[in-house]
Amino acid sequence: MTPEIEIKRLFVVDQSGISGELVLTDVRAYQHKDNGIFGYSTTAVPYRAISGVRVSWRRVFWLFVLGLILFALGIFAIAVDVESLLSSFQFSLVAQTASYVRFLRYVFLLAGIGLLLCFWFWKPAEIQIMTPTTTVGGRPKNYEDARQFCDLLLSLIDEQAAGGAAEEKRETTKDTSATEKEEAKNETAEKEKEWHL
Repeated sequence: MTPEIEIKRLFVVDQSGISGELVLTDVRAYQHKDNGIFGYSTTAVPYRAISGVRVSWRRVFWLFVLGLILFALGIFAIAVDVESLLSSFQFSLVAQTASYVRFLRYVFLLAGIGLLLCFWFWKPAEIQIMTPTTTVGGRPKNYEDARQFCDLLLSLIDEQAAGGAAEEKRETTKDTSATEKEEAKNETAEKEKEWHL
């Protein structure tokens, strides 16, 4: 048995936050997961079993919602004079809070703008290698690494499929040539029998 040659590694994090890596060899793809004190797992997927590969990126929706809420709170606190509204209450705790509102309205506004910017510029990527029975993958550090990994994986799958087709063709030609030789031997044997009669 020949040893497998490692071609490329891609570090990923799965949906539960467990770090791991995808490894391409000349024969199959692996996913190694390190669960810390809870164990270690490896999933091997032969290239001929792969039915699909997906690389994607998407924006995080909750960043948009939270940023919009904070931005709206900041705008509302600036537009409505909340300080004078809170200082009109007779409770001392609420009156003391009015001095903090002046500071908090700008914090809400800046936090909302910051989260909206994160929503726009942070696009986590995801890679999935799908088979009929399992799916391996995760979130890589960036989209370009995942794209290069998938391009290399697809080229290895095509290369293996082309090698398998050529091998099948060789086997069928061997089989047909063997049967042709057998038929030729049978024909010559029959002709010799006719000449001997």
